[in-house]
Amino acid sequence: MLALDLDGTLLNSRKEISPRTLAVLLRQQSLGATLVIASGRPVCGSAPFAHQLELREHGGYVIAFNGAMILECRTGKLLYENTLSINTLPKIHAMSMRPSCTMLTYVDDVIITEDGSNPHVQYAARINRMAVRETKNLLHEVTLPVPKCIIAGPAAELDTLERQAAQLSPALPAAIVRSEPFFLEFMPQGVDKGAALARLLTLTGRSAQSLTAFGDSYNDATMLSLAGTAVAMQNARQEIRAMADIVTASNDEDGVALYIESHMTT
Repeated sequence: MLALDLDGTLLNSRKEISPRTLAVLLRQQSLGATLVIASGRPVCGSAPFAHQLELREHGGYVIAFNGAMILECRTGKLLYENTLSINTLPKIHAMSMRPSCTMLTYVDDVIITEDGSNPHVQYAARINRMAVRETKNLLHEVTLPVPKCIIAGPAAELDTLERQAAQLSPALPAAIVRSEPFFLEFMPQGVDKGAALARLLTLTGRSAQSLTAFGDSYNDATMLSLAGTAVAMQNARQEIRAMADIVTASNDEDGVALYIESHMTT
């Protein structure tokens, strides 16, 4: 089983799977490998790449929202879903009330936020190919539990918020991770990529030793810790490179393909 983060790992800077990497991964599946997209993105933001990789045909999986959802691509069945308590949203919203920051979340295939012009909200909309719905009061708009909330803003502001959020846990309660310098993400407590992959390994009768995971950022740390082989990209955060078994080339240099060609049968 190969678990692949998207942004900064499988995708290059143009947010594409390169032809070389695509060919290697299709070949690897034909030899019996199972691919898992493991991303902080919503399902719809991962879907185009799942289609490119032919995960439905080859029996792959998508882990979305940093582990809050697991989708079986062959059947379209949702194997696992977890959501933030609706009572947690006001606490996250209160933290987001800082200069240049805003909160966003996902309802169906739409991003809900109070600041649709925020450049980081626009980034999320662009990479996930989602519409943005701006509202004057997010807490009135979102009335059901959601799988993930994000506070988007300048890195320095989020550094402070991340420390404050850590002090609030477990009273918050939420799992908190920094996926990008400008995204502070909140998921249901106990949710992360590693926990989702552990659940998937159990469901499919595999061991962690059979798992190779590829990542570049802090939200990949738990799945790299779980995997029998942890592969970090050259462009990964320093802490992620330090915990990996192997550091491959960058996401713009076909690092995923290079590792597979060098270390696995192709």
